[in-house]
Amino acid sequence: MEPAPTKSARHPLTNQADYQSGLSRGERQTLQHLFEKALEWLQHSPPNYQQTLAGLAQCMKSDPQAAVYCYEYLQTIEIAFTANHLRFNWFERRKNRKLVLEIEHLVEAENWQAVFQHAPKAIYHNPRHAQLLTLLAAACQTTDAPDCARAYCQFALKYDPNCQATHSQIIINYLATGQFDDAKEHWLQLRTRKTFTLNQLQQLEQALPVEIQTTLPSLKLATEVNQLDKQLSQDPQDEKAWHQLCKLYQDNQLFSRALECCQLANQALGKNTEWEQLSLQLRKQQAEDRIRFYERTNPASSNFASPGLMGELTDELVRVRAEYYQARCTTLPNEKNNFVRLAWCLSEADNSYEALKVFNNIDLSQLTPRWSVIALLGQGETEQRLRQFDKALAAFKNALNIFEQSLEAIQQSDPELVDIPTLQHEQIGLRLLKRSKLLAQAMDLPEITQQCAVIAKKTSLSIDI
Repeated sequence: MEPAPTKSARHPLTNQADYQSGLSRGERQTLQHLFEKALEWLQHSPPNYQQTLAGLAQCMKSDPQAAVYCYEYLQTIEIAFTANHLRFNWFERRKNRKLVLEIEHLVEAENWQAVFQHAPKAIYHNPRHAQLLTLLAAACQTTDAPDCARAYCQFALKYDPNCQATHSQIIINYLATGQFDDAKEHWLQLRTRKTFTLNQLQQLEQALPVEIQTTLPSLKLATEVNQLDKQLSQDPQDEKAWHQLCKLYQDNQLFSRALECCQLANQALGKNTEWEQLSLQLRKQQAEDRIRFYERTNPASSNFASPGLMGELTDELVRVRAEYYQARCTTLPNEKNNFVRLAWCLSEADNSYEALKVFNNIDLSQLTPRWSVIALLGQGETEQRLRQFDKALAAFKNALNIFEQSLEAIQQSDPELVDIPTLQHEQIGLRLLKRSKLLAQAMDLPEITQQCAVIAKKTSLSIDI
Protein backbone atom coordinates (compact mmCIF):
# COMPACT_ATOMS: atom_id res chain seq x y z
CA MET A 1 0.00 0.00 0.00
CA GLU A 2 1.32 3.47 -0.95
CA PRO A 3 1.82 6.12 1.74
CA ALA A 4 -1.16 8.29 2.44
CA PRO A 5 -1.05 12.02 1.65
CA THR A 6 -0.77 14.43 4.50
CA LYS A 7 -4.33 15.65 4.12
CA SER A 8 -7.40 13.54 3.57
CA ALA A 9 -9.63 14.53 0.68
CA ARG A 10 -12.75 13.01 2.17
CA HIS A 11 -12.10 13.83 5.80
CA PRO A 12 -10.35 17.20 6.06
CA LEU A 13 -10.87 17.33 9.83
CA THR A 14 -9.49 13.83 10.38
CA ASN A 15 -10.37 13.96 14.09
CA GLN A 16 -7.53 16.41 14.76
CA ALA A 17 -9.80 18.98 16.36
CA ASP A 18 -11.44 16.26 18.45
CA TYR A 19 -8.14 15.43 20.09
CA GLN A 20 -6.79 18.94 20.38
CA SER A 21 -9.89 20.69 21.66
CA GLY A 22 -11.47 17.69 23.35
CA LEU A 23 -8.78 17.35 26.01
CA SER A 24 -9.10 19.74 28.89
CA ARG A 25 -6.19 20.86 31.03
CA GLY A 26 -7.29 18.43 33.74
CA GLU A 27 -7.47 15.54 31.28
CA ARG A 28 -3.98 16.32 30.02
CA GLN A 29 -2.69 16.35 33.59
CA THR A 30 -4.36 12.98 34.18
CA LEU A 31 -2.70 11.58 31.06
CA GLN A 32 0.67 12.93 32.16
CA HIS A 33 0.25 11.28 35.56
CA LEU A 34 -0.70 7.99 33.85
CA PHE A 35 2.34 8.31 31.58
CA GLU A 36 4.73 8.86 34.49
CA LYS A 37 3.16 5.97 36.45
CA ALA A 38 3.56 3.68 33.44
CA LEU A 39 7.26 4.46 33.18
CA GLU A 40 7.72 3.78 36.89
CA TRP A 41 6.86 0.10 36.30
CA LEU A 42 10.04 -0.16 34.22
CA GLN A 43 12.10 0.64 37.32
CA HIS A 44 10.91 -2.51 39.10
CA SER A 45 13.12 -5.56 39.31
CA PRO A 46 12.25 -7.28 37.07
CA PRO A 47 10.58 -4.56 34.94
CA ASN A 48 6.81 -4.93 34.64
CA TYR A 49 6.47 -4.48 30.88
CA GLN A 50 2.76 -5.36 30.82
CA GLN A 51 1.80 -2.59 33.24
CA THR A 52 3.99 -0.10 31.38
CA LEU A 53 2.56 -1.01 28.00
CA ALA A 54 -1.01 -0.95 29.29
CA GLY A 55 -0.55 2.59 30.64
CA LEU A 56 1.22 3.83 27.53
CA ALA A 57 -1.46 2.26 25.31
CA GLN A 58 -4.13 4.21 27.18
CA CYS A 59 -2.15 7.42 26.69
CA MET A 60 -1.82 6.71 22.97
CA LYS A 61 -5.55 6.09 22.57
CA SER A 62 -6.47 9.25 24.47
CA ASP A 63 -4.00 11.51 22.66
CA PRO A 64 -2.65 9.84 19.50
CA GLN A 65 -1.00 13.07 18.36
CA ALA A 66 1.40 13.20 21.32
CA ALA A 67 4.68 11.92 19.92
CA VAL A 68 6.17 11.18 23.36
CA TYR A 69 3.50 8.53 24.10
CA CYS A 70 4.00 6.94 20.71
CA TYR A 71 7.80 6.84 20.99
CA GLU A 72 7.88 5.41 24.51
CA TYR A 73 5.39 2.70 23.59
CA LEU A 74 7.47 1.66 20.55
CA GLN A 75 10.68 1.78 22.58
CA THR A 76 9.24 -0.31 25.41
CA ILE A 77 7.85 -2.85 22.94
CA GLU A 78 11.31 -3.17 21.38
CA ILE A 79 13.00 -3.67 24.77
CA ALA A 80 10.41 -6.25 25.86
CA PHE A 81 10.65 -8.15 22.59
CA THR A 82 14.46 -8.18 22.71
CA ALA A 83 14.28 -9.54 26.27
CA ASN A 84 12.01 -12.36 25.02
CA HIS A 85 9.15 -11.02 27.11
CA LEU A 86 6.90 -10.96 24.06
CA ARG A 87 6.62 -14.38 22.44
CA PHE A 88 3.88 -15.66 20.18
CA ASN A 89 2.96 -19.19 19.08
CA TRP A 90 1.82 -20.20 15.59
CA PHE A 91 -1.88 -19.57 16.28
CA GLU A 92 -1.19 -16.13 17.71
CA ARG A 93 0.96 -15.19 14.72
CA ARG A 94 -1.98 -15.93 12.39
CA LYS A 95 -4.14 -13.68 14.56
CA ASN A 96 -1.46 -11.03 14.51
CA ARG A 97 -1.49 -10.87 10.71
CA LYS A 98 -5.23 -10.26 10.87
CA LEU A 99 -4.61 -7.23 13.08
CA VAL A 100 -2.33 -5.76 10.40
CA LEU A 101 -4.99 -6.32 7.75
CA GLU A 102 -7.55 -4.67 10.01
CA ILE A 103 -5.36 -1.55 10.33
CA GLU A 104 -4.85 -1.55 6.57
CA HIS A 105 -8.61 -1.62 5.93
CA LEU A 106 -9.22 1.15 8.46
CA VAL A 107 -6.56 3.33 6.79
CA GLU A 108 -8.12 2.70 3.37
CA ALA A 109 -11.52 3.69 4.81
CA GLU A 110 -9.94 6.77 6.41
CA ASN A 111 -11.43 5.83 9.75
CA TRP A 112 -8.67 7.52 11.69
CA GLN A 113 -10.24 7.33 15.11
CA ALA A 114 -10.57 3.55 14.83
CA VAL A 115 -6.99 3.32 13.51
CA PHE A 116 -5.60 5.01 16.61
CA GLN A 117 -7.78 3.00 18.98
CA HIS A 118 -6.59 -0.30 17.47
CA ALA A 119 -2.97 0.76 16.94
CA PRO A 120 -1.49 -0.25 20.36
CA LYS A 121 -2.91 -3.78 20.18
CA ALA A 122 -1.75 -4.25 16.59
CA ILE A 123 1.76 -3.07 17.47
CA TYR A 124 1.88 -5.26 20.59
CA HIS A 125 1.22 -8.38 18.53
CA ASN A 126 3.44 -7.26 15.61
CA PRO A 127 6.35 -5.50 17.34
CA ARG A 128 8.68 -5.47 14.34
CA HIS A 129 6.25 -5.19 11.47
CA ALA A 130 7.63 -2.39 9.25
CA GLN A 131 4.55 -2.30 6.99
CA LEU A 132 2.23 -1.83 9.98
CA LEU A 133 4.36 0.98 11.40
CA THR A 134 4.45 2.68 8.01
CA LEU A 135 0.65 2.49 7.76
CA LEU A 136 0.37 4.13 11.18
CA ALA A 137 2.90 6.77 10.10
CA ALA A 138 0.71 7.55 7.11
CA ALA A 139 -2.34 7.87 9.38
CA CYS A 140 -0.46 10.25 11.67
CA GLN A 141 0.76 12.28 8.71
CA THR A 142 -2.79 12.58 7.39
CA THR A 143 -4.08 13.79 10.76
CA ASP A 144 -1.37 16.43 11.03
CA ALA A 145 0.79 14.65 13.59
CA PRO A 146 4.18 14.67 11.81
CA ASP A 147 6.24 14.01 14.96
CA CYS A 148 4.34 10.79 15.60
CA ALA A 149 4.71 9.82 11.95
CA ARG A 150 8.45 10.31 12.21
CA ALA A 151 8.64 8.09 15.30
CA TYR A 152 6.81 5.27 13.51
CA CYS A 153 9.11 5.63 10.49
CA GLN A 154 12.20 5.59 12.71
CA PHE A 155 11.29 2.19 14.13
CA ALA A 156 10.05 0.86 10.79
CA LEU A 157 13.45 1.54 9.21
CA LYS A 158 15.17 -0.15 12.14
CA TYR A 159 13.31 -3.36 11.34
CA ASP A 160 13.37 -3.06 7.54
CA PRO A 161 15.90 -0.52 6.20
CA ASN A 162 14.93 -1.35 2.62
CA CYS A 163 11.18 -0.77 2.92
CA GLN A 164 10.29 1.51 0.00
CA ALA A 165 6.99 2.62 1.53
CA THR A 166 8.78 3.76 4.69
CA HIS A 167 11.30 5.83 2.75
CA SER A 168 8.46 7.40 0.77
CA GLN A 169 6.68 8.25 4.00
CA ILE A 170 9.82 9.82 5.48
CA ILE A 171 10.21 12.07 2.44
CA ILE A 172 6.51 13.03 2.65
CA ASN A 173 7.03 13.81 6.33
CA TYR A 174 9.87 16.18 5.50
CA LEU A 175 7.74 17.84 2.85
CA ALA A 176 4.81 18.32 5.21
CA THR A 177 6.99 20.08 7.78
CA GLY A 178 8.69 22.39 5.31
CA GLN A 179 12.02 20.55 5.37
CA PHE A 180 12.20 20.39 1.60
CA ASP A 181 15.97 20.20 1.34
CA ASP A 182 15.96 17.37 3.91
CA ALA A 183 13.56 15.46 1.66
CA LYS A 184 16.04 15.76 -1.19
CA GLU A 185 18.86 14.91 1.20
CA HIS A 186 17.16 11.64 2.15
CA TRP A 187 16.72 10.78 -1.50
CA LEU A 188 20.40 11.42 -2.16
CA GLN A 189 21.29 9.08 0.69
CA LEU A 190 19.28 6.34 -1.01
CA ARG A 191 21.13 7.04 -4.24
CA THR A 192 24.53 7.13 -2.57
CA ARG A 193 24.08 3.95 -0.52
CA LYS A 194 22.98 2.00 -3.60
CA THR A 195 20.56 0.03 -1.44
CA PHE A 196 17.91 -0.05 -4.15
CA THR A 197 18.12 -0.97 -7.80
CA LEU A 198 17.38 1.69 -10.42
CA ASN A 199 13.96 0.13 -10.98
CA GLN A 200 13.17 0.22 -7.25
CA LEU A 201 14.24 3.89 -7.06
CA GLN A 202 11.94 4.69 -9.96
CA GLN A 203 9.05 2.97 -8.20
CA LEU A 204 9.81 4.87 -5.00
CA GLU A 205 10.00 8.14 -6.93
CA GLN A 206 6.63 7.54 -8.58
CA ALA A 207 5.02 7.03 -5.16
CA LEU A 208 6.01 10.55 -4.16
CA PRO A 209 4.00 13.70 -4.84
CA VAL A 210 4.51 14.98 -8.38
CA GLU A 211 5.66 18.29 -6.94
CA ILE A 212 8.87 16.77 -5.57
CA GLN A 213 9.77 14.35 -8.36
CA THR A 214 11.36 16.97 -10.63
CA THR A 215 13.55 18.33 -7.83
CA LEU A 216 15.13 15.07 -6.69
CA PRO A 217 18.93 14.75 -6.93
CA SER A 218 20.17 12.80 -9.92
CA LEU A 219 22.31 9.68 -10.12
CA LYS A 220 25.08 11.84 -11.61
CA LEU A 221 25.12 13.99 -8.47
CA ALA A 222 25.40 10.91 -6.27
CA THR A 223 28.40 9.74 -8.32
CA GLU A 224 30.14 13.12 -8.08
CA VAL A 225 29.54 13.27 -4.31
CA ASN A 226 31.03 9.79 -3.86
CA GLN A 227 34.14 10.78 -5.81
CA LEU A 228 34.72 13.95 -3.76
CA ASP A 229 34.04 12.12 -0.49
CA LYS A 230 36.65 9.53 -1.43
CA GLN A 231 39.10 12.28 -2.37
CA LEU A 232 38.62 14.09 0.95
CA SER A 233 38.94 10.89 2.97
CA GLN A 234 42.41 10.49 1.44
CA ASP A 235 43.36 14.16 1.88
CA PRO A 236 41.22 16.14 4.39
CA GLN A 237 43.38 19.22 3.73
CA ASP A 238 42.31 19.48 0.10
CA GLU A 239 40.67 22.94 0.23
CA LYS A 240 39.71 22.86 -3.47
CA ALA A 241 37.80 19.60 -2.99
CA TRP A 242 35.95 21.06 0.00
CA HIS A 243 34.90 24.06 -2.11
CA GLN A 244 33.84 21.78 -4.96
CA LEU A 245 31.75 19.60 -2.66
CA CYS A 246 30.09 22.56 -0.97
CA LYS A 247 29.35 24.19 -4.35
CA LEU A 248 27.92 20.91 -5.62
CA TYR A 249 25.47 20.73 -2.73
CA GLN A 250 24.66 24.44 -3.03
CA ASP A 251 23.88 24.26 -6.75
CA ASN A 252 21.53 21.32 -6.14
CA GLN A 253 19.71 23.05 -3.24
CA LEU A 254 20.99 20.50 -0.72
CA PHE A 255 21.63 23.19 1.87
CA SER A 256 21.69 20.93 4.94
CA ARG A 257 24.54 19.00 3.37
CA ALA A 258 26.26 22.20 2.22
CA LEU A 259 26.12 23.61 5.77
CA GLU A 260 27.52 20.36 7.18
CA CYS A 261 30.26 20.53 4.55
CA CYS A 262 31.17 24.07 5.69
CA GLN A 263 31.42 22.91 9.27
CA LEU A 264 33.62 19.92 8.42
CA ALA A 265 35.82 22.03 6.15
CA ASN A 266 36.26 24.61 8.89
CA GLN A 267 37.35 21.87 11.29
CA ALA A 268 39.69 20.20 8.81
CA LEU A 269 41.36 23.38 7.52
CA GLY A 270 41.35 25.41 10.70
CA LYS A 271 38.79 28.04 11.65
CA ASN A 272 38.31 30.51 8.84
CA THR A 273 35.87 33.42 8.60
CA GLU A 274 35.34 32.52 4.94
CA TRP A 275 33.51 29.31 5.88
CA GLU A 276 31.51 31.08 8.61
CA GLN A 277 30.36 33.74 6.14
CA LEU A 278 29.50 31.05 3.60
CA SER A 279 27.43 29.25 6.25
CA LEU A 280 25.37 32.42 6.83
CA GLN A 281 24.82 32.78 3.09
CA LEU A 282 23.77 29.13 2.81
CA ARG A 283 21.28 29.50 5.66
CA LYS A 284 19.74 32.48 3.88
CA GLN A 285 19.58 30.59 0.59
CA GLN A 286 18.06 27.61 2.39
CA ALA A 287 15.27 29.73 3.88
CA GLU A 288 14.64 31.38 0.50
CA ASP A 289 14.58 28.05 -1.31
CA ARG A 290 12.01 26.65 1.11
CA ILE A 291 9.63 29.48 0.31
CA ARG A 292 10.23 29.18 -3.44
CA PHE A 293 9.57 25.46 -3.28
CA TYR A 294 6.40 25.98 -1.28
CA GLU A 295 5.10 28.59 -3.73
CA ARG A 296 6.12 26.50 -6.75
CA THR A 297 4.15 23.50 -5.56
CA ASN A 298 0.91 25.49 -5.37
CA PRO A 299 -0.28 24.70 -1.82
CA ALA A 300 -3.88 25.48 -2.74
CA SER A 301 -4.04 22.25 -4.74
CA SER A 302 -1.20 20.32 -3.16
CA ASN A 303 -1.98 17.69 -0.55
CA PHE A 304 1.33 17.29 1.21
CA ALA A 305 2.00 20.70 2.72
CA SER A 306 -0.13 22.66 5.14
CA PRO A 307 -0.97 26.28 4.16
CA GLY A 308 0.03 27.27 7.70
CA LEU A 309 3.62 26.50 6.77
CA MET A 310 3.93 29.72 4.77
CA GLY A 311 3.84 31.90 7.85
CA GLU A 312 6.46 29.76 9.61
CA LEU A 313 8.74 29.73 6.58
CA THR A 314 8.43 33.51 6.12
CA ASP A 315 9.22 34.19 9.78
CA GLU A 316 12.29 31.99 9.58
CA LEU A 317 13.42 33.74 6.41
CA VAL A 318 13.13 37.18 8.02
CA ARG A 319 15.13 36.03 11.07
CA VAL A 320 17.88 34.47 8.96
CA ARG A 321 18.09 37.50 6.67
CA ALA A 322 18.39 39.83 9.67
CA GLU A 323 21.28 37.74 11.01
CA TYR A 324 22.89 37.63 7.57
CA TYR A 325 22.74 41.38 6.97
CA GLN A 326 23.86 42.11 10.51
CA ALA A 327 27.03 40.21 9.68
CA ARG A 328 27.33 41.94 6.28
CA CYS A 329 27.04 45.37 7.88
CA THR A 330 29.91 44.46 10.20
CA THR A 331 32.23 42.99 7.57
CA LEU A 332 31.28 45.34 4.69
CA PRO A 333 30.38 48.68 6.32
CA ASN A 334 30.78 50.60 3.02
CA GLU A 335 27.91 48.71 1.35
CA LYS A 336 25.20 51.01 2.65
CA ASN A 337 22.29 49.16 1.01
CA ASN A 338 22.88 46.34 3.51
CA PHE A 339 21.90 48.65 6.37
CA VAL A 340 18.59 49.35 4.63
CA ARG A 341 17.99 45.62 4.16
CA LEU A 342 18.86 44.95 7.80
CA ALA A 343 16.46 47.61 9.04
CA TRP A 344 13.64 46.23 6.90
CA CYS A 345 14.31 42.69 8.14
CA LEU A 346 14.24 43.85 11.76
CA SER A 347 11.01 45.72 11.16
CA GLU A 348 9.38 42.70 9.48
CA ALA A 349 10.49 40.58 12.44
CA ASP A 350 8.48 42.92 14.72
CA ASN A 351 11.69 44.31 16.20
CA SER A 352 10.56 47.86 15.51
CA TYR A 353 12.74 49.74 18.00
CA GLU A 354 15.94 48.10 16.78
CA ALA A 355 14.84 48.70 13.21
CA LEU A 356 14.36 52.41 13.91
CA LYS A 357 17.86 52.65 15.39
CA VAL A 358 19.27 51.36 12.10
CA PHE A 359 16.97 53.52 9.95
CA ASN A 360 17.86 56.68 11.91
CA ASN A 361 21.60 56.05 11.47
CA ILE A 362 21.41 55.68 7.69
CA ASP A 363 22.99 58.56 5.75
CA LEU A 364 20.68 59.13 2.77
CA SER A 365 23.39 61.07 0.94
CA GLN A 366 25.30 57.80 0.55
CA LEU A 367 22.33 56.05 -1.11
CA THR A 368 20.83 56.23 -4.59
CA PRO A 369 17.43 57.97 -4.88
CA ARG A 370 15.79 54.55 -5.18
CA TRP A 371 17.35 53.19 -2.00
CA SER A 372 16.71 56.47 -0.19
CA VAL A 373 12.99 56.05 -0.91
CA ILE A 374 13.13 52.42 0.25
CA ALA A 375 14.84 53.48 3.50
CA LEU A 376 12.37 56.30 4.20
CA LEU A 377 9.39 54.11 3.33
CA GLY A 378 10.56 51.46 5.80
CA GLN A 379 11.27 54.09 8.45
CA GLY A 380 7.83 55.65 8.02
CA GLU A 381 6.02 52.31 8.21
CA THR A 382 7.96 51.34 11.33
CA GLU A 383 7.21 54.64 13.05
CA GLN A 384 3.56 54.36 12.06
CA ARG A 385 3.46 50.89 13.62
CA LEU A 386 4.74 52.49 16.84
CA ARG A 387 2.02 55.19 16.55
CA GLN A 388 4.59 57.91 15.99
CA PHE A 389 2.42 59.43 13.28
CA ASP A 390 4.10 62.83 12.94
CA LYS A 391 7.51 61.21 12.42
CA ALA A 392 6.02 58.65 10.03
CA LEU A 393 4.43 61.37 7.92
CA ALA A 394 7.70 63.33 7.85
CA ALA A 395 9.51 60.24 6.52
CA PHE A 396 6.80 59.63 3.90
CA LYS A 397 6.89 63.29 2.79
CA ASN A 398 10.67 63.17 2.41
CA ALA A 399 10.33 59.98 0.37
CA LEU A 400 7.62 61.58 -1.82
CA ASN A 401 9.89 64.52 -2.61
CA ILE A 402 12.76 62.22 -3.65
CA PHE A 403 10.36 60.04 -5.60
CA GLU A 404 8.90 62.97 -7.50
CA GLN A 405 12.38 64.17 -8.49
CA SER A 406 13.63 60.75 -9.66
CA LEU A 407 10.56 59.02 -11.07
CA GLU A 408 12.21 57.11 -13.89
CA ALA A 409 15.09 55.71 -11.83
CA ILE A 410 12.90 54.61 -8.95
CA GLN A 411 10.26 52.94 -11.12
CA GLN A 412 12.82 50.58 -12.69
CA SER A 413 12.87 46.97 -11.52
CA ASP A 414 15.57 45.98 -9.07
CA PRO A 415 16.42 42.29 -8.52
CA GLU A 416 18.10 43.20 -5.22
CA LEU A 417 14.69 43.89 -3.68
CA VAL A 418 14.17 40.15 -3.40
CA ASP A 419 15.85 40.45 0.00
CA ILE A 420 13.02 42.68 1.22
CA PRO A 421 10.02 40.30 1.10
CA THR A 422 7.45 43.04 1.65
CA LEU A 423 8.56 44.81 -1.54
CA GLN A 424 8.77 41.74 -3.76
CA HIS A 425 5.19 41.80 -4.98
CA GLU A 426 4.36 45.53 -4.80
CA GLN A 427 5.80 48.52 -6.64
CA ILE A 428 7.74 50.80 -4.33
CA GLY A 429 6.08 53.90 -5.70
CA LEU A 430 2.58 52.47 -5.38
CA ARG A 431 3.21 51.35 -1.81
CA LEU A 432 4.61 54.75 -0.86
CA LEU A 433 1.69 56.65 -2.41
CA LYS A 434 -0.92 54.46 -0.70
CA ARG A 435 0.71 54.69 2.71
CA SER A 436 1.22 58.44 2.43
CA LYS A 437 -2.31 59.12 1.19
CA LEU A 438 -3.95 57.06 3.94
CA LEU A 439 -1.95 58.71 6.71
CA ALA A 440 -2.44 62.22 5.26
CA GLN A 441 -6.19 61.67 5.04
CA ALA A 442 -6.30 60.44 8.64
CA MET A 443 -4.35 63.52 9.79
CA ASP A 444 -6.37 65.85 7.52
CA LEU A 445 -3.44 67.13 5.47
CA PRO A 446 -4.84 67.80 1.98
CA GLU A 447 -1.57 69.18 0.59
CA ILE A 448 0.11 65.78 0.96
CA THR A 449 -2.94 64.04 -0.45
CA GLN A 450 -2.74 66.36 -3.44
CA GLN A 451 0.97 65.66 -3.87
CA CYS A 452 0.20 61.91 -3.97
CA ALA A 453 -2.42 62.52 -6.66
CA VAL A 454 0.01 64.56 -8.80
CA ILE A 455 2.72 61.86 -8.59
CA ALA A 456 0.19 59.13 -9.32
CA LYS A 457 -0.91 60.95 -12.48
CA LYS A 458 2.71 61.32 -13.66
CA THR A 459 3.41 57.61 -13.07
CA SER A 460 0.01 56.26 -14.20
CA LEU A 461 -0.37 54.59 -10.82
CA SER A 462 -3.84 54.10 -9.34
CA ILE A 463 -4.06 55.00 -5.67
CA ASP A 464 -7.82 54.86 -5.29
CA ILE A 465 -8.46 53.59 -1.77
